[in-house]
Amino acid sequence: MGVEPYLLADSLRGVIAQRLVKRVCPHCKKEMRISDNAREFLGDPTLEKVYIGEGCPLCGNTGYRGRIAVNEIFRVTPEIKRIIVDNGTDVKAMREYAKKKDIITMREEVVALVKEGTTSVEEALKILYSIE
Repeated sequence: MGVEPYLLADSLRGVIAQRLVKRVCPHCKKEMRISDNAREFLGDPTLEKVYIGEGCPLCGNTGYRGRIAVNEIFRVTPEIKRIIVDNGTDVKAMREYAKKKDIITMREEVVALVKEGTTSVEEALKILYSIE
């Protein structure tokens, strides 16, 4: 962007990212086993069952009904400001800080939605491929 890191650090207060995923239709929701590849990509070895919508008149035979937001909110703390000033745009350092501070990432939130049956693996993969 051509902005000096100290100027960015001083004016940035937070970063918000949001994506929408389709909700599995609650009327035609069906449990199924997750594939090993999908489980590995989602990064949750405990994930055994997931849900899909088979399609019904209430969802227009799509298997989905409505959408839900997947959010990531990253507050810029004094430590993040220091990382920005010292390292510029060192994404790795910021991710390590986020893990230390238990910031819920978009990845973690979409995996939780899959686990609770709110969205499908396919919808989660769309999100994850776009943020990786």
